[in-house]
Parts: sequence; structure tokens; C-alpha cells
Amino acid sequence: MPFLTLLTRVHPARPKCLTRCIESVKAQTDQDLQHLLLRPAVEPHDVIKVGPLIYYAANLIEGRYIVQLPDDDRLRSPNFVRDLKAAIGAEDVDMVIFRMELGDPAHVVTGTGICPPDDKWRERKIEPGFIAGQNGIVRREIYDGARHEWLRPDYGADFYYLQTAFRLSKKVIWWDYVGIESQGIEGNNSGKAEDLIELKPRMK
Repeated sequence: MPFLTLLTRVHPARPKCLTRCIESVKAQTDQDLQHLLLRPAVEPHDVIKVGPLIYYAANLIEGRYIVQLPDDDRLRSPNFVRDLKAAIGAEDVDMVIFRMELGDPAHVVTGTGICPPDDKWRERKIEPGFIAGQNGIVRREIYDGARHEWLRPDYGADFYYLQTAFRLSKKVIWWDYVGIESQGIEGNNSGKAEDLIELKPRMK
């Protein structure tokens, strides 16, 4: 059983983003993982229609823990999996909440571009608009109990998934680690095609 399964929903008009996403997974120093690429049957891409792909991935998932990694994001460090293992250790953890970089801080007008931002991070709250679906890593059993939220016909399905997973979790680690970064300079790509996204030059 792999330690971690990464779920990537594939946008038909973002091949370069997908390549960079896959490269960030292949670059991991610890390959105790499974990377599932989920492609929508309905194209062009619609972020609401592809949400259920996370739900229907259940029979393909082999990992002990599960995280969403959109194709327009990438793992920020080649040591992400190794560092996650160290953060969890021998504890029986249900959920890990960590942070991500939404955009290049030099191009973000307010804050540092980190999600959740510092004030919300200190409050330890799952709050819409300040946390994304890829900020949560959940144990397989928690995924099974929360995955129905991905069937919601609205843009906020990822938030409700995290909220339900948080409610079901007995042991939660707030891991102050920026583990994922958006590939787009502006951060929130909102389902845009690749030619509408100003991409960062490379992974740090």
C-alpha cells in the first residue's frame, strides 16, 4: 500500500501545466506514492463537472493518505512526501492541514500569497475563501466518509469536502509547511486554459 495517493484532475487545455505537475511528483525523493490522473469525459473543462472525479476515484485509490493536486499546481519541494512522513510520524493521524503558495509573492498585491493566510492559520479554522481543497491530506477512511461532497453541483465542493473531513477526524495536525504551489503567477486560475495563465518559470 503506498503511503500517499495524489489525485490530479486533468484540464484538456493545460498540457504544459500537467507536465510540470507530473514532473514535481516524479522528482520526489520518496516515491512511496501513487499519482492518479483523472480526465473529465465532458470537455471543454468545467470545474463543477469534474469535481465528481474525486468521488469516483475511490476504486482506484491505493494510498493510506489522499491529497488533491490540481494539474495547475505542483509539489513545491522534492521532499514533500519525505517531510509529510516525518510530520505524521507514528501517530494515528486522520487529517493533515498544510499551506500552499497561491501565486508569486512578488506579484500578489495583498499578503504573501500563502493559503491559509497567517491570521486564518492561527485561528485553526476551515473557512471558505481562506482554504482550498488541496490544503488537506486525509486518511483513506476519512476520504470515504467525506467524498460525497465532491458530488455537489457548485464551485465550493472542495471546501465542503475539507469541512466534512475535519468534522470526521479525531486527530488533526496543523502542519505549518508550504507544500504545494500554484503554477500561475496570479494564483487562482479558476479553471482557465493554459494560454490564459501566466506561468511561473520553475519550481523552487
